[in-house]
Amino acid sequence: MKGLHFDCFRLTINAAIPPHKQQFSSILTTASDFHFGEWHCCLQVNQADPDTLDHWLTELIRYQPAIIELQGLQTMEGAATLSQLSRRMSSQHYQLLADRFFIIQGHKLLQLRQSKALQYTPWGMARDSLIDWVGIGLGALGKFGDGYYQNTDSIHDYRQALDEKHLPVHCTGLFPDHQPQNLPPWQLVNQLLCFHRVHLSSCDLTIKLCPELAKLFQNALSMGWLTRESDYLVLTTQGLDHLRYFCDSLQACRCNGH
Repeated sequence: MKGLHFDCFRLTINAAIPPHKQQFSSILTTASDFHFGEWHCCLQVNQADPDTLDHWLTELIRYQPAIIELQGLQTMEGAATLSQLSRRMSSQHYQLLADRFFIIQGHKLLQLRQSKALQYTPWGMARDSLIDWVGIGLGALGKFGDGYYQNTDSIHDYRQALDEKHLPVHCTGLFPDHQPQNLPPWQLVNQLLCFHRVHLSSCDLTIKLCPELAKLFQNALSMGWLTRESDYLVLTTQGLDHLRYFCDSLQACRCNGH
């Protein structure tokens, strides 16, 4: 992989099993020998318990991955809240992006957020000027123009498609149109996930087009999930802990055909 100029190593871990029962250290040692540019760790935490998750975070911080992703946190029993995890990780020089990515200080994604050049994609955070992204392999995600695709994660179906000279694509989709006069809820979700705030001009424009969205934002303000700061509606600590639910509610709106 290193010889093919891959520069990022991503490791997915079942966090229900403690570190000492997995070949975690030896895998990282092997990867470090090949000097990958950076490595990411994706912890699948939905079946983990809080103590084991704490053990994993303590272990990972020692190795300083560029990104620590927590998948399934919202369904994990007894999990710490997102705001609690954010405070803990910030003390270890990691900043929270969206609702599951902890990014090490100085990373290019944090620089993109600072310059407001960040977007949320099906495969995570990326530069907002990204045009094409080619995904190759089982379950890989890719983007061409205004659409994206995902390959099948079945080895049998993948091989059969290649044998029949077909693309092993499982599903495709289109991103919403980026028309300022008809701003879809998806773009509000993108702002919330990338920046944890929404510009009032975007919010006002969309709310005028959709009474359902207006009610959602009124409820969020009354419950203390959002607060007004200058030209923005900003997520509070309580709002951060309800970010996934709030974004799902926004996505469920069907405004002007979106």
